Amino acid sequence: AEETLRAIRAGEVDALVVSGPAGDRVYTLEGADRSYRILLETMEEGAATVGLDGTILYCNGRLAAMLKAPLHKVIGSSLEDCLCSGAGETLRGILQRREISRGREESVLRTADGGIVPVLLSFGKMQIGDIPAICVTVTDLSEQKRAEEELRRARDELEIRVRERTEDLSIANQTL
Repeated sequence: AEETLRAIRAGEVDALVVSGPAGDRVYTLEGADRSYRILLETMEEGAATVGLDGTILYCNGRLAAMLKAPLHKVIGSSLEDCLCSGAGETLRGILQRREISRGREESVLRTADGGIVPVLLSFGKMQIGDIPAICVTVTDLSEQKRAEEELRRARDELEIRVRERTEDLSIANQTL
């Protein structure tokens, strides 16, 4: 009991399992990191902790939703399997060389149903105890890419109309 209390006071315990007549019950402890956990679970970006072998050690619900997969299937899977081939080269290089650095890059996620999601990956080094890992934040760029495409189409249409109007004016000018 004293060792358990010491571990709780040292912040080494997140939850306790207590057996009783109604079965096992899990009691989570509210500590200083609770606000960070709430932040990670409620933010609009995906978040993951990735081991140097590419295994997703933790991810929030938003990343699982982006991948259109249940959370329990994302955790333990390979981050590289979630990236479309040719995407995430900087992150893939970091994982292959076991070098940890900071960075950002646009990439493309492959969803469980075969779709794709353009994303911005932001990553940096972290330590989980003695284990080096990478913290990855995933921002969905779908709306931004859609808006860029609409803007490109509108610009192309405007250029066509300007050319047509210029021709009309040139013909009118010659007629005058």
